Amino acid sequence: MQNSNLLAALTELALIQTQLAQMQNAVDQAIALLTREQPVPQLVADRFGLLYIDEEPRIVKVGNARVHLAPQEFDVLVIFAKQPNQPLTRATIGKRLGQSTKSANPYYVDTVVKKLRAKLGPAAEYIATQRGRGFIFRPPPPA
Repeated sequence: MQNSNLLAALTELALIQTQLAQMQNAVDQAIALLTREQPVPQLVADRFGLLYIDEEPRIVKVGNARVHLAPQEFDVLVIFAKQPNQPLTRATIGKRLGQSTKSANPYYVDTVVKKLRAKLGPAAEYIATQRGRGFIFRPPPPA
C-alpha cells in the first residue's frame, strides 16, 4: 500500500514539475516579447519645423543654415527624429548608440544631447528633458 502511495506521489510530482517548466517557458516567452525592442522606422529625409534632417548624406539644417554635428550628435538626432513624441530613456539611446549598459558612462547621453542642443539653436527646444525618464523629441506639427 505504501509503495502505491509513494508511486502516486512521485507521478504527481513529475506532473507538477512538467507544468512548472511549461509555465516558466511561457513566462520567458512573454518577457522576451515585452522587452524586445520595437523596429525603428526608417528616416531618409524629413523636415521638422525649422529642422531638416537627411540621413543618407548626414545633413542637418536649421532654417537654411547647415549645422555640422559630430557623429554621435547626428545619431542621437536621428534616433529622436525616428520616434517623435515618444519618450526615450537614456539607456535606450545609449544602447542604440552601441554603448554597453555595463560599462556605460551615465552622463554620456546627457553630454551628447547638451552639445546637440547647443548646435541646433532655435530648434533645440524640440528636444525636451523628461525628469527621471529621459528625453522626448517634440517637433512642431506639420504646417
